[in-house]
Amino acid sequence: MNKNIAFDFDGVCTDLSFAKECRMDKSEFLYSPVSISISPIRKGIAELISVSGLFTNVFILTSRPKEARATIQEWLLQKQLLDLIEDIICCCGVPKVDFMKMYKIGLLVDDKTKNLPKSDEDMQGIFWTEQSWLEVLRDILNYFVASQSRLKGNYIRFLKGFEDSTDLGTSPVFIFNLDDQSKLKLRVCSNNLVRDKIITFLCVAKNNFYHNVADLVAVNGLAILKTFIEGVSISSLKGRKRLDSIFKAGVALARLHLIKFESVDLALKLNIFNDAEESLLVFSADNYNMIVTCENEVAFIDLEACNFGSRWIDYYWAQELLCQNSREKSMLDSGYFSVYKGCVPSVEHQKMAKISYKVWLSYQLQHSEITHASDSKKIKTVKDALQKLWNLE
Repeated sequence: MNKNIAFDFDGVCTDLSFAKECRMDKSEFLYSPVSISISPIRKGIAELISVSGLFTNVFILTSRPKEARATIQEWLLQKQLLDLIEDIICCCGVPKVDFMKMYKIGLLVDDKTKNLPKSDEDMQGIFWTEQSWLEVLRDILNYFVASQSRLKGNYIRFLKGFEDSTDLGTSPVFIFNLDDQSKLKLRVCSNNLVRDKIITFLCVAKNNFYHNVADLVAVNGLAILKTFIEGVSISSLKGRKRLDSIFKAGVALARLHLIKFESVDLALKLNIFNDAEESLLVFSADNYNMIVTCENEVAFIDLEACNFGSRWIDYYWAQELLCQNSREKSMLDSGYFSVYKGCVPSVEHQKMAKISYKVWLSYQLQHSEITHASDSKKIKTVKDALQKLWNLE
């Protein structure tokens, strides 16, 4: 059985960097219970709690007195974290290690070394100071690997290892290697909107027996766990095999767009000209996010940009980002229109769809630039892509 995990509150859940910058007496600031309500959330804590909760119960372990519990609870509620927390433990001056033993907590994330368990105890600690939350996440995942932790609800397979698969997206991606040689894909969504779009997309796809995307395995907060689809990137294929795969991509895209579903209440839907019908939009039928499986079927593997709205925006995404010449565009058309028998968009509608695809891709790239602000190589790649996108007409 997995041991529980705990996070300190002040300085771990909350961001107290301003106190350091202003050279404030932190202990004096924290003495007032008002400091709980006004403290901002620390970047990455929602993501850390979300991923940890896929494996075990998550506790808040704070040195504050029990009178602070209700205020901390309200703070967690406002930050949409309360549902992810098993309990709030107020130590009231008692060493945190004592409560770790009592609540079977195997790992504590804290910003004070004095609160962490010593190396000779059957518990571990992560000292979170200046490192990024992604570095802390890797430490937590390494702990789950070392302790052979199992996913909640799965008492057979345990985590054997993981690989960082993040590229230019705004959401970190990890591949989980399980002890039975199977794999799962973890996406740590950047916000609730991205999470809700992906979950809704996958649920509608599964309910309609659409098999060209992964299946949803588990969701906890911002963490989404999906099945992992093995295959080779479409970009690695050449000649007849690539053309055949592009034809299949057209077929798969058209079948996706024909799925009927009740209108979903999500922000940023991509409707143009007041389309009467909304389609599922995958925005992965391209050279970067499409693979060919060992069964010679195509699969769309990255759903970060997925949405709902006009099918033609998704279609022109594929035409521009998958097809490299007129012959490949012809194969995409042949596949798509072998399934879709409806009206072809007017010239004006085509123009609007093409521009809308570019706007939506620009939106993704702009958020990628923010996410990877500290990586100069990725920033250059994103800026080059944006410039190329709008200078091609």
